[in-house]
Amino acid sequence: MYDTNLIHPNTDQLPTHKYVDDTNISETVAKTETSQLQIVIEERVSWSAANHLNINEKKTKEVIIGSLRGQQMPLVISGQVVTQVSVFKLLGVTIKSRLAYKSHS
Repeated sequence: MYDTNLIHPNTDQLPTHKYVDDTNISETVAKTETSQLQIVIEERVSWSAANHLNINEKKTKEVIIGSLRGQQMPLVISGQVVTQVSVFKLLGVTIKSRLAYKSHS
């Protein structure tokens, strides 16, 4: 499913990347700024519910790249804290929170 209607007011501030049934939201936060990601996630959850779609909280992961690791409030989806990971796969490429990456083998 490719959904071109998944657009929200804060999406312009946070780039969204979609591939098949996966959505990735990225954000750059300076040390003096506050993350807007929780607000965007709440909007996505509301939109999804209104359009009879489910977000799988158990499959949702968060990775923090850079010096803010461990300093951000945890993300919450429908009352569940999103798991923070230090490594994730994006389209077959393994990316580490220290910005190291390797090809899928």
